[in-house]
Amino acid sequence: MRHTLLAFVALSVMLGPARPSFDQSTSLAHVEVSRMSMACLYTIDAYARTNEPTLRATLESALDEVDRIDRLMSHYKPESPLSRINREAARHPVVVDPELFGFIKQSLKYSSETGGAFDITVGPLMKAWGFFRGEGHMTSEADLAKVIKRVGSRHVVLNEDKQTIRFDVEGVELDLGGIAKGYAVDRAVAILRANHVDAALVSAGGSTIYALGAPPERIGWNVSIQDPTDASKVAREVTLVNRALSVAGSSEKSFEANGTRYSHIMDPSTGRPVQGVLSVAVVTNTGTNGDALDDALFVLGPTKSAEYLERHPGAEALFFVPDSSRGWTLVDLQRQTGDLEALPFAPRHYIAFHASSPITIDGRLDDPSWKDAPWTETFVDIEGDRRPQPRFRTRAKMLWDDKWFYIVAEMEEPDVWGTLTRRDSIIFRDNDFEVFIDPDGDTHAYYELEVNALATPWDLMLIKPYRDGGPAIHAWDIAGLQAGVDVKGSLNRPGDRDEGWTIELALPWEILKEAQPNTRVPPRPGEQWRINFSRVEWQTEVRDGAYVKRTKPDSTDALAEDNWVWSPQGAVNMHMPERWGYVQFTEAPVSPSASFVDDLNERVKWALRRLYYRQRAYRTANGTYASTLDALNAADIRVEGIAFAPTMQTTASGYEITAPGFDRTIVHIISDGRVWVTRNP
Repeated sequence: MRHTLLAFVALSVMLGPARPSFDQSTSLAHVEVSRMSMACLYTIDAYARTNEPTLRATLESALDEVDRIDRLMSHYKPESPLSRINREAARHPVVVDPELFGFIKQSLKYSSETGGAFDITVGPLMKAWGFFRGEGHMTSEADLAKVIKRVGSRHVVLNEDKQTIRFDVEGVELDLGGIAKGYAVDRAVAILRANHVDAALVSAGGSTIYALGAPPERIGWNVSIQDPTDASKVAREVTLVNRALSVAGSSEKSFEANGTRYSHIMDPSTGRPVQGVLSVAVVTNTGTNGDALDDALFVLGPTKSAEYLERHPGAEALFFVPDSSRGWTLVDLQRQTGDLEALPFAPRHYIAFHASSPITIDGRLDDPSWKDAPWTETFVDIEGDRRPQPRFRTRAKMLWDDKWFYIVAEMEEPDVWGTLTRRDSIIFRDNDFEVFIDPDGDTHAYYELEVNALATPWDLMLIKPYRDGGPAIHAWDIAGLQAGVDVKGSLNRPGDRDEGWTIELALPWEILKEAQPNTRVPPRPGEQWRINFSRVEWQTEVRDGAYVKRTKPDSTDALAEDNWVWSPQGAVNMHMPERWGYVQFTEAPVSPSASFVDDLNERVKWALRRLYYRQRAYRTANGTYASTLDALNAADIRVEGIAFAPTMQTTASGYEITAPGFDRTIVHIISDGRVWVTRNP
């Protein structure tokens, strides 16, 4: 059978070799129901060990739940609780139903985790561009400038004790359309599970679906993703079992003006429809996750989406981007990462000497302390030797004293420019320099700092890498941070040729222990921290007297940015701290005779990390972690200088693997990726 849905997904169960998924002696009822709700057609196709009237009643109750969510969360219905919030929250705090309050809180968390790419305050933008109850139209620059001031999750103030919501400016509007359909799908699935439905496909207009179990005689539900340029064709097929698929596309609601197509998916940072992506399909564990992520990743684009997907283990994002030769090209982010275990493990290292005299942070590097400090190796592409060498040289130096950790970077650049002036903007949208610091090397509780040529910082703390479910704390600031930039040439002046820019940073030691209170600051001589640097470089051209990002042929989509790093990551993902470089601190002034001392237990850590990669792959394939090391082929891993003899303990939801280290130590790694060393008594 085949179901043709309204938006992007055509569904079928005619895939895969036959395999009984039910006891064939048991009578099965098969019922399909549909209903218009939340402005789309909800469809449930289900099988259960019951009679047809009972199954039909269960499916209708699931659709009743969808209608309830619509009444609660619709911003089109004036009587809905969400509409009441939009009308009143700018005047006074509004007491909110616990379910709606929790859902809005969860939505704001998605906004924080994606750097604002997902934003439930885009309602005014949707109206400005004519997508509220319409197919869209152009808006004026003057109107857009007014509207964008009312957009941003920072305007939504929650009081958890009183369960109230208020807006801090007039005109803010919440629009849950980018996530509520997925939530409604999840609620419907919960009712089906509670009523012992064995297999079902729940679809919200084809934009978000959930595949519960597998239909009779099949290995799963086959889902055909529609060609974004030709509705009569299939672009990709996937098979789902207990997984959700969400699709966001530019053709769902769009208009064309002056030869450019504008979609309903807004970039909250610019206030404009996103250009250069045709559609994005996300496979993940729940409809809510998928519904939020498909819009967020659509805004971020393929390159910057990879690190956000890491927080959803096993998730996959399929990007369909314009291609002049065939209409579109598929970018599969899950496969793009490659075999991490097979990547060469050779982090770079550096000795940070004690500053011989005070340093003034102005970006000029004329303090005597910097004169003899060694430069790092010249930066390379983030993926390493398999990619071309960077077009422009980047290198860095480090020093320290009792109060500050100093970093300086020198970047060749013929055209120095910058646009972002507000702290905690998404700085990588400009050319920037980025710092990543993990004081104890356990790959958890680390810091990220990004700075552009205007010395505007974006600083954040990560409790865990995104791949391990760790949130980014954007509200955290490096209190006392000093940043100085010196431009060798001109800033934002097209037509001349600049030499480049240097950035000088001073990070106070005390702030670098906030995530790890037991960290010694300043570090003791000989201690090593895991650190890496990255430079984001966009290709630009001059248009109407200003720098603009170059675009792909026959597209308004910007060319992908370059990512150049000190210690190569091996993949387009800075949030793999195990691949950062090593910085060893010494209390002596600069000395050419100083030597870096290898920590032999880093070899054991890497061996355990390889098992961690294998466990992640095993879980993706089987839905659970391996319970034995034999299942991970642990015997094929060797460690130079010591016999690698790991042991593993497992629980229902995780594992810990340990192995003897050098000098009577034990090295540990657990399922969330944290690695550490203990000493045998």
